[in-house]
Amino acid sequence: MPTELTPLTLPSAKDILLTQLISTDGKVDRLLPLLDLLEIPETDRSDLGQALIEALMRIAEETRLNRELREALQADLSRFRADNDAMIARLARIKVQIDTLMQPISQILKILSAPIT
Repeated sequence: MPTELTPLTLPSAKDILLTQLISTDGKVDRLLPLLDLLEIPETDRSDLGQALIEALMRIAEETRLNRELREALQADLSRFRADNDAMIARLARIKVQIDTLMQPISQILKILSAPIT
């Protein structure tokens, strides 16, 4: 028995852009304390160094998470392409079956519509 196919709904370009902008704003907000440290002249250098290390660690973590997300999306895209190719092949087989079934049906309809003499 064939399974029910569900349509693929992609987010709009506006939603993708908005998500990216929100993500960028979050990253900038996390790095703003570094700017405050640079503006205070009496800040101890060890505090500045610690803040820079923390910022670099955050950037490294964000980069790692983005890489994992990209790899997951690439795997999903590969699965989608494989599923899409399988559905295209299945659709081609269904079209062949329909064409095969339509020939005898067409002949039966011709016979049924022929005048009886």
